[in-house]
Amino acid sequence: MRRAGRNNDRARRAAAAWGFGAPGRRAALLWTAALAIISFPVAAGVGWLVWTAAAGDGAPAAPGPGFALGGAGLAFALLVALTPDGRLRAALVLAGTALALGLVALAPQAGGNLAAAVTGDMIAGIGQAGAGAAGGARAFFPAPSAIDAALTGVLVAAGHAGLVAAAATLAGYVCSRTAFSWRAPLLIGLFAAQAFPTMALLAPQFLALERLGLIDTPAGAILALSALELPFAILFMKAAFDRIPPVLEMSALADGASRIGAFRDAALPLAAPAAAAVSVLAFMVGWGDYVIARVVFLSQERWTFSMYVHRLADESLGVDYGALASLALLYALPPVLFIGLALRAVARPGGWRSVI
Repeated sequence: MRRAGRNNDRARRAAAAWGFGAPGRRAALLWTAALAIISFPVAAGVGWLVWTAAAGDGAPAAPGPGFALGGAGLAFALLVALTPDGRLRAALVLAGTALALGLVALAPQAGGNLAAAVTGDMIAGIGQAGAGAAGGARAFFPAPSAIDAALTGVLVAAGHAGLVAAAATLAGYVCSRTAFSWRAPLLIGLFAAQAFPTMALLAPQFLALERLGLIDTPAGAILALSALELPFAILFMKAAFDRIPPVLEMSALADGASRIGAFRDAALPLAAPAAAAVSVLAFMVGWGDYVIARVVFLSQERWTFSMYVHRLADESLGVDYGALASLALLYALPPVLFIGLALRAVARPGGWRSVI
């Protein structure tokens, strides 16, 4: 008993030191340092993109200033996150945003790089120059504007996220709450479906979409991506519903609610964080996908943003690193906005219905 008591005291002290109990100053510093170390490679990459987009003239910028800029941005983000006063935090965010916009506005190449990346003029110029250098042997295919490619990419990513989140939520709830006879084979099949790599399924997916008349349409890309993403999403949502006590739905049924009403009012609000995680992952997969989009979209007018970025980064045509860095920064905006929207929906008391 004494040994068990000493072990429990030692475990409580260790948990408190690492922040698992009441957070202390030492725990906050440790977790902040760990977060800074993990986030620095991403921050350094973003800093290099910003530096190249603002000052690059076509050649890749030196990594030193960009990495320093990324480190400064990471330090500022940690300062904002550790500021306890909400008004001071908002003031810091506004000041940092104004400073960043001012530096970009004063940069000599920022406006030209951004305009060339958005309008597609840089891709057209590179393609024409490459075709001329090759003596006309290289075919040149005109590209759409980045705005058109972004709209197509957002349509595919949002449709993919909505379809996967809705279907996985309903299927996960049924698998968690209903003891039908073929539930075990279904779950085994979902596990087995994860063993097939995407490249192995490209040919049958293309043939199926061609038979359905969905080639070169956003609906075809959404269905192809959802077929690959749904098994994992269903298993994820089933695990989320397994952690919700069924007694909550039984109480709603006892109060006169229907089966759908009990699911909507008792189980779904508690599973909203898991549904948000599924939708965020699905949106990021749909937005960043290149393989499925390259197979489904055959015409140049149907490019997604990932295909547009790949075209601009094609080394056979020559790479303008300033325009490419500007485009890469724009490429990161939709996932960030979608993640913020999902977090806002989950954090507010009204859940998903309080987003708008």
